[in-house]
Amino acid sequence: MKKFIEENFELFFNNLNDLFLVTDINGTIIEANFAAHKILTLPKQELINKSISSFCDTASQQNLSIFYRSADNNKQFNIRLLSSKDTSSPIDVTLFQLVWKNEICYLVANQIAVASYLTTDKFSSFLSLTNAIAFIAHANTGTIVLSNRLLSDTLGYSSKKITGKTTDDIEFFRTKLTSGEIVASLKQEGSVSNLELELNNAKKKAAPFLCSFNLLQIGNYELLLFAAIDIKKLKLTDKDFNYYLNQQKLIAEISQTINPHFKLDESINDVLQEIGLHTGMSRVYIIEESEDGLSGMNTHEWCNNGIPSLMLKRSNIRFNEIPTWKKRIEKEGYILASDVSELPADLSLILSGLGIKSLLVLPLIVNKALFGYIGFEDCVEYQRWKDDEIDLLRTLSGIIANTFEREKAFLQIKESEMRLNMAIDGSNEGLWDWSITDNNTWYNEYWYTMLGYELTDISSNPKFWESIIHPDDYDMVITALNDHLHNKSDIYKAIYRLKDKSGSWKWILAHGKVVLRDKNDTPTRMIGTHIDITQQKETELKQLELISTRDKLFSIIAHDLRGPIGTLLQVLELLTSKNDIDEETQRDFLEELKKMSESTFQLLENLLSWSKSQRNEIIFLPEKLYLTRVIKENIHLLKGASSQKEIKIEYNSVDDSIIFADLNMVNLVIRNLLSNALKFSPRGSVITISSTPLDSHIEVAISDQGIGIPQERINTMFGANKYVTTRGTENEAGSGLGLLLCKDFVERNQGTIRVESKQGEGSTFRFTLPRQ
Repeated sequence: MKKFIEENFELFFNNLNDLFLVTDINGTIIEANFAAHKILTLPKQELINKSISSFCDTASQQNLSIFYRSADNNKQFNIRLLSSKDTSSPIDVTLFQLVWKNEICYLVANQIAVASYLTTDKFSSFLSLTNAIAFIAHANTGTIVLSNRLLSDTLGYSSKKITGKTTDDIEFFRTKLTSGEIVASLKQEGSVSNLELELNNAKKKAAPFLCSFNLLQIGNYELLLFAAIDIKKLKLTDKDFNYYLNQQKLIAEISQTINPHFKLDESINDVLQEIGLHTGMSRVYIIEESEDGLSGMNTHEWCNNGIPSLMLKRSNIRFNEIPTWKKRIEKEGYILASDVSELPADLSLILSGLGIKSLLVLPLIVNKALFGYIGFEDCVEYQRWKDDEIDLLRTLSGIIANTFEREKAFLQIKESEMRLNMAIDGSNEGLWDWSITDNNTWYNEYWYTMLGYELTDISSNPKFWESIIHPDDYDMVITALNDHLHNKSDIYKAIYRLKDKSGSWKWILAHGKVVLRDKNDTPTRMIGTHIDITQQKETELKQLELISTRDKLFSIIAHDLRGPIGTLLQVLELLTSKNDIDEETQRDFLEELKKMSESTFQLLENLLSWSKSQRNEIIFLPEKLYLTRVIKENIHLLKGASSQKEIKIEYNSVDDSIIFADLNMVNLVIRNLLSNALKFSPRGSVITISSTPLDSHIEVAISDQGIGIPQERINTMFGANKYVTTRGTENEAGSGLGLLLCKDFVERNQGTIRVESKQGEGSTFRFTLPRQ
């Protein structure tokens, strides 16, 4: 359109018989007409970019310099121009300031022509030259002062009827557009072109035009020039192309608009609106059939402007009242009527009564069964549907039917998921879904909350899961997983520990199965569950400990107690028999009875303490104790046993340290360690006890010169439920419980215990107790 305006202006400008030049604010010529070329005897291209002063005499050059420098240069200004060959007579011209292409410029015009071309006759000459409809109006009021014949011929407005009126008065533009808005836009943009508008003709029927607006300012005059080209023929030429293009666009938009998983009703309503606007229908609706197929309900509807809704009237359609409806659908696959009066009486009577002129109804097939119908109605005109239009509507109805089908499937899946989630939540199971292809894992909420994590704490990368597996369980878990991935096992199953957010370990029972494999049998997806079995596992471990305790009790009763008691009975039987036994033999028997009684008593005492410890029946009562006093009391208690083996017990202490511990537990530890030292020391040896202050504890060391302990025995002697009985240097019996009790009681008092030993040289047991 811009090219069109420029061509028409150039035609007008060049056909003027009087000289016209346009200069910039510095006096450089930027436009010239043919008359200027003839008068100044230079080709037009040689006039452009030359200074106007080069065609003036000396006096005019001085006047021009003053004019272009002057701040008040809105007035007419006279100069004299000479041709390049100095052959023509001087011409008096007048300069006017104007706006040219949104820039301040100056018009140089023949003085006589200025007044002439400001008359409407001259403008009429210009408007008659253009092949566009055009008018000129006052910019400030919008009043039309001149229009061309083409405007009258095209739109039916005669010059007499519109001169002196505004475009608002004659409702020229279909969309309300005031001259003030046009002028404001022109002053901001400079010009408005290629604007497609619908213009009303004198009978108020609209047609499309390509419009342009320009401001003309000459002197103190500011005029609005409007020109427009009828593009109806161009529209008709492109109609078929645009129609098919819009069809494809409509199908694409509807496919994207419908979302069966989110607010389906809203999506369907939006789609019906798009179809209605595209086809120009009065009403588009959907009727869903009841399960028994005897009735239908209008569930969705779109109505064009001014068209009433029929949803309420169609809330309960009885098909037995309109039998032809279903017969037509079953026989022809649709109901089509350009004029509903042509339909059978049962249909035409109802449809005509609803104000419907034309009708197209298509079936909606969902899961290979009739789901309902989609209808298109025109209440304004009698519609003649083309085959391609019906094909389009069939395609769109297929998209809608497919949406309902996906929605049903989605709801079934959601229902199944809900049931599964309820079952999982009820069983306190964590669910995981591993997409092996992209190495991404989804966990349900219970999976991570059972471990104390928030969703933001975990990563979907399986490396996160691997990072919280207990190191001792890692190889076993990964092996079990890989065996299943490579079809070596039917399912993946593992019992292992996972680290929770607090750093503690929870026992997990995991099950999983590959549910998808590609054509190469490579696993692509695996799902499974996690169950927290920490409580069950701890109960199981406690039960194993109780079983081990029971077995140990039976073992002690069967061996360590039965043997000594059996011997006691035999000795007592001999002593109480009628056989004569000398005094020395009796004395030896009594000494042996004493040893066995002491050993059996210590065993029973340890057994009782150990049994209470296993059942958590021992009450921990720490108090302030003088360590030296406690050690000396235990040395005194074992004085008889040490004297019998001629073993000396020495106690070396730096000071009389004060500890804070349970007296009974400390006594049992010292007594057991001293008893073991006596049992494994040879006659005549020395046992040394020492105590050394540390930062917060006192370390007690009990050293002997006995047989020592093998290294493999040292590594396991303090292990839980590791009972190893070793005979002493003089065949003294033992149960193996003493060291376990020592470890238990020392640790209950916030201490540690360890052993240093070398076979054949002796052993040193060191334990610590907290200082007061």
